[in-house]
Amino acid sequence: MDKKVPLVISKFLKICFLIFAVLIGLGTFNYYCEIKKQGNLMFSISIILLVSGFFALLSICYLLAKIPDQYNYNLYVLVGLIIFFIAICLIWIFITPVQQVSDYNTFWQTASDSINGKHIYQMDNDYFARWPYQTGFLTYIMLVIKLFGTNLRVIQLLNILFQAVILLLVYYLTLKLFNKVILSRWSVFLLSINLEWFVLNNRVTNQYISLVFFLLSLILIFSDKKFSWLGSGISLAIGNYLRPIGIVYFCGIVVFIVIYRLIAIPQRYRQNLFRLLSFLVTYLILTIGFNCVVQQVGLNKYGLMNRDSIWKVVTGLNYRSGGTNRLYITKQFKKTDSREMMQLEEKKFVKHNIHELNHQHLWLKLFINKFNTLWSYPSNCFDYTLFRKNYSARIYQVLKLIGYSINTIEMILLFVGTVFSIREKENYDETLLLVVTIFYVIIQLIIEVQGRYRIEFTPVLLVTSSLGTGLVLNKVSGGTK
Repeated sequence: MDKKVPLVISKFLKICFLIFAVLIGLGTFNYYCEIKKQGNLMFSISIILLVSGFFALLSICYLLAKIPDQYNYNLYVLVGLIIFFIAICLIWIFITPVQQVSDYNTFWQTASDSINGKHIYQMDNDYFARWPYQTGFLTYIMLVIKLFGTNLRVIQLLNILFQAVILLLVYYLTLKLFNKVILSRWSVFLLSINLEWFVLNNRVTNQYISLVFFLLSLILIFSDKKFSWLGSGISLAIGNYLRPIGIVYFCGIVVFIVIYRLIAIPQRYRQNLFRLLSFLVTYLILTIGFNCVVQQVGLNKYGLMNRDSIWKVVTGLNYRSGGTNRLYITKQFKKTDSREMMQLEEKKFVKHNIHELNHQHLWLKLFINKFNTLWSYPSNCFDYTLFRKNYSARIYQVLKLIGYSINTIEMILLFVGTVFSIREKENYDETLLLVVTIFYVIIQLIIEVQGRYRIEFTPVLLVTSSLGTGLVLNKVSGGTK
């Protein structure tokens, strides 16, 4: 096959990613317009935070760039950034309520009850009977309780540990892609100050521990060593066991290998084909194996399957809710009904949603609303932290604005970095991040969305934001590279 195919596809993916960055920008601009309508005070505060934050961020990045690229200095900078991050996180978990809500509370209470001999569900319409795939993360919580007792602080501290590991992985991932230590420093710094990314460490969440394995699977693919792809399959299977979005990474990795290893490097076709097979077989065997083990030990007779995949579409295609889950939707279903009866009702609900979207021509509006909710508007992470229980509404609002301002600045840098990436010499490895992200963006247009779901890909996006940081600093200072 023509070797130009990978090049053409790479350019196409980068253009798609540029459109993605532009859409984030348009959604963000729309949100600031909404703030202005609410009152001049909040809008003024938002602009002040945005402008001052932009210059503060660039100033720190400039200082990080001036530190010599030597082993000892690189180690000191990396360790310093991580220690700073851990210190902030420790303060955060001790000033916010330890109480859990929503799915986080479901995991914690069910794990505690299961340790004491209670079954994880009573009816076939209960949480872990509808979504047995969540049993994977439940076993992790049970293990923590077995080892350390029913102490939520342990979960929080482990979350911080996983976040620190993610910072290390992002550092190495950026270095692997661009071979520039300065970009790695910036990636770690940008991620460590993204409030919307790290504040959920006080929750019983699987978003951090699974992300460790997802990022590791990408790095192992890039390593391209003898057994690295096999290791990637193992890491991806574990990540999927803990949080079942592994199919997004799986599809992205397979597409990347086929185009940028099998097609782009035909002289190593047999070797790369064998490695691809090792990745596929390892991932599939482990995924099936985890499913069988959960069934065999009697924890969940349904294994790790999804028995209510329709529900994500019930909420995701609801125009009134903007594709998010709302209480009024849940109230339309009887939880006491059997799974079979509820599925029939869910299918009727989906048909009604589709009919409404077709009849009133609302598909585009729905997709825009969902896209903005997930990528452009403030995430709902702070709502789940219960920060507002301990502090005034004004302090809570200001904190959300600070977090949103930081994310906005980083998304501006993402746009700049995307433009820079298109102009630069082709880096095929970078396209793996693009493929995985684009898969995720497309899937989320159909299923239920929440702002907190974007933290899965915040580290990936900020790798490109580091490129934008370099370009902006070069223009401002005239030569930081």
